[in-house]
Amino acid sequence: MIKSRSIHQLGEMGPKQFVSHFRQQLLLPLDYPQRYHGELMYGAPNADVCDWLERYNEWPLHQIYITGPEKSGKTTLTSMIQEKESTFVLSAKALLPPISKLPDKDILIDDAEYTPQEWLFHLINHQFLSHHKLILLSAKAPYEWLFETKDLESRIKAFYVFTIQPMDDTLARQLAFKLLASRSIDYDDSAVDYLLLRINRTYRALFEAIAELDTFLLHKHKRLTLAQVREYLSHNEDLTLTERERSDLPTESSKS
Repeated sequence: MIKSRSIHQLGEMGPKQFVSHFRQQLLLPLDYPQRYHGELMYGAPNADVCDWLERYNEWPLHQIYITGPEKSGKTTLTSMIQEKESTFVLSAKALLPPISKLPDKDILIDDAEYTPQEWLFHLINHQFLSHHKLILLSAKAPYEWLFETKDLESRIKAFYVFTIQPMDDTLARQLAFKLLASRSIDYDDSAVDYLLLRINRTYRALFEAIAELDTFLLHKHKRLTLAQVREYLSHNEDLTLTERERSDLPTESSKS
């Protein structure tokens, strides 16, 4: 029998235990090491939304809002929900169909902050009356929206909000290893640790740094060493944190 776990228990898991738990719970194809960009990295910063996804069908609230930094896994989460639950997915940046033409099922809208607000207002009402979920994904939190009407504002702010937090030490390290492996880059652990202590601690910055290091290594040996990270950072001082900024990075010991 599969055991359910609380958000608190998930946050206390080690990285390997966390992945093992969700491999069993969600039946994700984690045994294929080359499928790095099609999977969500699990860790304390996104434990709440992972717990929700585990309980998708039993979750009592049908209006869900997921927000988080760029490159934090929202698009990957969209694919997982679409594949696992057959949810109908729309991008607010694309041409949206008339509500009467939408299927009678759960709907997820990516880049929700770009949705025409009158259309979204009617969609919220439609999904509520049809007893289907409406999931909004956005880089912006609800309080950051510029609402055209009070009616829509009150409806959006009534959504249950999941926030993907900034990376902690564990997730940053695991994500770095994953990105390096996806590019077939051999590395020294000391090089990765040095890099993570000195670049901006954002998902986007880490993605960009690994991509740039891949290009940087084309002109050198393929293995990433401490010396090469130092050389790379010496040419990219805008990426380097100050001592004070490094001391403010979220760590395992700073978790509540």
